[in-house]
Amino acid sequence: SATAGTGTSELLDDYEEGVFTPTLTPSTSGSITLRTSGNTMMYTKVGRVVHCQGKIFVQSISSAVGTSVKLPLPFNKLNTTNAAEGTSGSVVYDNLSSLSVIPSYIPSSIDQYFHFVVDPSGFTNGHNFDISFSYVAA
Repeated sequence: SATAGTGTSELLDDYEEGVFTPTLTPSTSGSITLRTSGNTMMYTKVGRVVHCQGKIFVQSISSAVGTSVKLPLPFNKLNTTNAAEGTSGSVVYDNLSSLSVIPSYIPSSIDQYFHFVVDPSGFTNGHNFDISFSYVAA
């Protein structure tokens, strides 16, 4: 224990840094292909808290339909019915003519994805996202 107190444990028993290759999936149907040179994100896991960040680039889309897109998490998130486990993050969308901050979240449910609220039908080659979020892993 690092300090005296009433906590159940203060021992840091897990630290990990790495990269993962995300995918983007439209919420309704279709597909989004990411550039192979712009599809890697980094993560740092300290205990059960996972922080993810990176920049990903769209290469192409095929019949993308929906009101959002989802990105899989590198580790399964904690699943309880407690709303405190849900989280949000920061996503900046660059459509090559302007930048937009778009709403993003991880729902407090069994869903294992980071969602951002944007219509994917307008994506095209070169559009990109700067992404940063944290969540509690299982």
